[in-house]
Amino acid sequence: MIAAATALLSEGPFSSVGVRDIAARADVNQGFVHTWFGSRNGLYLRVVVECFSSMLTRMQAQPAGTVALHPLDAEVRFAVRLLIWLELEGVVIDPVKPQLQQLMHAFAIRLVDMDGLDPATADAVALQASAIGMGISAFGHLLGADEPARFEQALATWRRQLTLLVDTPPVDRGSPG
Repeated sequence: MIAAATALLSEGPFSSVGVRDIAARADVNQGFVHTWFGSRNGLYLRVVVECFSSMLTRMQAQPAGTVALHPLDAEVRFAVRLLIWLELEGVVIDPVKPQLQQLMHAFAIRLVDMDGLDPATADAVALQASAIGMGISAFGHLLGADEPARFEQALATWRRQLTLLVDTPPVDRGSPG
C-alpha cells in the first residue's frame, strides 16, 4: 500500500488521491488502509517516513566532498511537498519528526567528520541547510533555483562560507564590563 500510495501521489495532485485508488492499485480491500494506517493521512505520513528513511540511507552512502542530499532530487522534492501539504491540511506531522531529526543528526555528523566543524556549529549548520534545502525543494521552481547550474552556484557559495567558518578562529570579544 505504501508503494501504491507513493506511485499515485507522484502522478497527480495529492488531494485527488483517495483510499479507493490506493487500495485498487495495491490490490487490497480499502478497509486495510484504515486498519493498518488509521486513515488516508496516516498512510501519507508513512509514505513520508519511508522517503526520509530512504534519504538517510542515501545520505550516509555519499562520499566526502559530495552533496549529502540534493534538494532537487525527485524523492526529496516529493517528500517535502507532501509533508508541507499534510501540514497545510491540518494533519499532525509528529510521526515524521523522528526521521527528520535522524536526517539532521546524520548531516551534522557528516559536517563534523568531513568538514571539521565542532558539534554545536555542525548542528546549527545542519538546521540552516535543512531549512534552505526544504525551501528549495518546495519553492525553488518559483525562484529559478531548480535550474541545476544556478543551484550549483549557490551551493558553491555556501560551501565557501562554510570553509570560512571552519578556517576562521573565534573572535575574542573580551570580558564584559
